Amino acid sequence: MAELHVMDVLHAKRSELSGIVSHLEQQTVQHRASIVHLDAAMRLFNPDLVPEEAGSRQQHPRRAWLAPRRPRLVLRPKVE
Repeated sequence: MAELHVMDVLHAKRSELSGIVSHLEQQTVQHRASIVHLDAAMRLFNPDLVPEEAGSRQQHPRRAWLAPRRPRLVLRPKVE
């Protein structure tokens, strides 16, 4: 009986990961199209430019403690 529960959990996890991969593939297609458009815009300003030579920049994940903070409302007594 425990095997059925294990199989259900594994199936659910596989479905979740499959959905994530599908979403990331869609994002990849959109980003590649954006790169093509940016390359074309750059060539308008400099036809001799080879954008592929620029390479790519590694994106590092943002840490929660580096996230920008919202300003806090500070209530101070009125000074007379």
